[in-house]
This record gives sequence, structure tokens and C-alpha cells, in this order.
Amino acid sequence: MLHLQRDVGFWAGGDESGPLLFDLIGTDAVTSLGGRRLTKTTSNNYATGRSARGRSAGKWYFEAVKSAGPVGSSSGAIIGLCQASQNLGSNPSAALLGLSGPSYGYASWNGFIYFNGNQMVAGSTWSDRVGCAVDLTAKKIWFHNGGTWQFAGSNPATGAGGTNLDPSVFDLPMFAACGVYAVSPADSMDFIQAGSELYKPAGFLSW
Repeated sequence: MLHLQRDVGFWAGGDESGPLLFDLIGTDAVTSLGGRRLTKTTSNNYATGRSARGRSAGKWYFEAVKSAGPVGSSSGAIIGLCQASQNLGSNPSAALLGLSGPSYGYASWNGFIYFNGNQMVAGSTWSDRVGCAVDLTAKKIWFHNGGTWQFAGSNPATGAGGTNLDPSVFDLPMFAACGVYAVSPADSMDFIQAGSELYKPAGFLSW
């Protein structure tokens, strides 16, 4: 029998069934679509949300899609990982994934992967479906844009490429997260339900 124990949103015990949902959200945002959609409610700053389930070991994957709102230099979205202590407020310098944390973020508007306010590496900009694979045992993370893993030779199924996790996040629960920003209040991001992902790599479990 599988026993589940909840601790600040962290579930220990295995690959639970059920959809990937936004659990905690920042100001200026609401959830819908059964908890899988994060939507802006004002036109200023970022709205950030994270999953209910945290992971501290193993190979995990999630996918998200920009379901509404523009993507461009003045607006966009970001996906990544954060910890339970992540500030989910609307102040970009304090709440944007990858700018505070420790957290990681893959930005739509410039393709950069951020960690703790630093631009780590540059990938491609994105406007639709993106994904994140993380091996919390091997301490590596990968992002894809429409199924193309960022950076030549990267392939989480084989462990090739990717980005090494910072030691500050080792063995600590990490949460799937998204942030949205736009001049339109309708800016939205959706978590893709487990089993409906298009690009989950072999050997990884749905978040």
C-alpha cells in the first residue's frame, strides 16, 4: 500500500495519479480548468504559481502551454522549478522564476534559462508548448521548446547535455512552476495533464 505524507506541499511515496495542479498562486492571478490553468487578473507584473507536489529525488517531467495572451519583448511567460519558500507575489524582481529562489526559469521572451537572477545559458524563444525534465538524483535539468531540447546534443533520456543543478537545491523538494505577464489581463499558462504530454522523455515520470 502506498502511504502519502504531506509536508508544505511535498508528497513522498511515488508517482501519484491525478492531474498536475496549481496549488499556491501569487497575487493578481486565478486558477481554472480544474486547477491546471494560471490566469492573470491585472495588467501589471507577473503572476506566478507552483504545483501541489514537490519532488526531491528521481526523474520527473512536466509540460505547459501558453493558452492565452501575447508573447513578445513586453510580455511573455516562464516555466521552471522553485522551492516551497518561493515568493509568488507580483513584484518581478522578487517573484519571477529564476530571479529569486533558489529557482529556475526558462523565459519565452529571450530564451534564457535563469537561476537566482543570473542568465545561465541562452536557448530559443518560445510561444506555445514547452517542457521541463529534471533528474534530481543526477542533479541535472533540461528544457524543451516544442519538443526540441535546448542546446545541441541535449537528451534527458540518455542524460546528455542539460544544465547542472546548483548545490543549493540538492535534496530539497522542488515544485513545477509557471509565471505569466502581459498587457492583456487574459494571459494564461496551462499545466498539461499527466498522460497527455507530447514530449515526455523515456525513463521519466509525470510530475
